[in-house]
Amino acid sequence: MRLYGIIGYPIAHSRSPEYFNELFRREGLDARYLPFELEDIHGLPVLLDAHPDLCGFNVTIPHKTRILPYLDNISAEAAAVGAVNCVRIERTAGSPHLYGYNTDV
Repeated sequence: MRLYGIIGYPIAHSRSPEYFNELFRREGLDARYLPFELEDIHGLPVLLDAHPDLCGFNVTIPHKTRILPYLDNISAEAAAVGAVNCVRIERTAGSPHLYGYNTDV
């Protein structure tokens, strides 16, 4: 199963898990989308270690700019606005490499 999610604080109001899980079900995809309430961005490495099957996540307030130091690469659009709202994870020998994008622009 492929795991995706959303990070932010607070995120209890987010409808993203409901939306994406319904989409995955309807499309017959073996995937799940979870909310990860992350008050402090410094907890990101712990989150990544706890979920080695995490393939990517959306980023919401307050971490859209705070996540930048944790990324291995960012798209030109994300660099231009200085914020990321979507992260793709690739793992090499178990080590996560994070790629940031901004789909708001």
